[in-house]
Amino acid sequence: MKRNEAVAMGVSQIKPIIVPEPPENGGTVTRLSWQKKDPHRCSVFLDDSFAFGLHVDVVSAHGLRKGVVLSLDDCLALLQEDVYYRALKRILSHLAYKPRTEKELQDRLDRLHVDASTRKQVMEKVRSMHLVHDERYAEEFARGRLRAYGPRRVVRELIQKGIPETLAEKTVVACNPHDDPDEHMAHVTEKAWNRYRTESDPRTRSRKTIGYLVRRGYDVEEIKVALSLIAP
Repeated sequence: MKRNEAVAMGVSQIKPIIVPEPPENGGTVTRLSWQKKDPHRCSVFLDDSFAFGLHVDVVSAHGLRKGVVLSLDDCLALLQEDVYYRALKRILSHLAYKPRTEKELQDRLDRLHVDASTRKQVMEKVRSMHLVHDERYAEEFARGRLRAYGPRRVVRELIQKGIPETLAEKTVVACNPHDDPDEHMAHVTEKAWNRYRTESDPRTRSRKTIGYLVRRGYDVEEIKVALSLIAP
């Protein structure tokens, strides 16, 4: 799929994390250079040629310095360890836009082609930073969506985001901002009914009203009760 086609379809393109290929025989570290675009990353030169970049924590943990000899296996191990830092950076960037559920983060890691062990490390780090909390996410999401949509739709959306069904239902009930559900149902039904005021046939108008409210997540039986008090 081409980039403009993906954008038109609302599909975001995610570049997977690719581990670069090190020199096939390894080499001797001749220079370490901190990268200008990202001060947390370091360019590693083997035998006076750029070989690959690593997170500074990897460089420090393994005592890399000028003169250290690295075999091919050494290079591969360092690069695999570096995947954790690259994946964590991508996940933190993903979280910077808005809160995410654990499932959404797991899905993003899957699209980054991150292995199971690294994925576990990243998720543990994110949890330790208190950046993901499904119950808190569900509460914030439900409060916002219930202002415009019915409970059924909000529950469905939470489940799609990876929130367990029981937690989704419990949260929506607890976060419902309307003190009198019947009064609220009557209010939204009247607004929907008036939305189709130009429809001359009452049955067609009722059908459209019900369809509109069902799509917004309201219970069809509750809609019919409220509609019976409005429609002729």
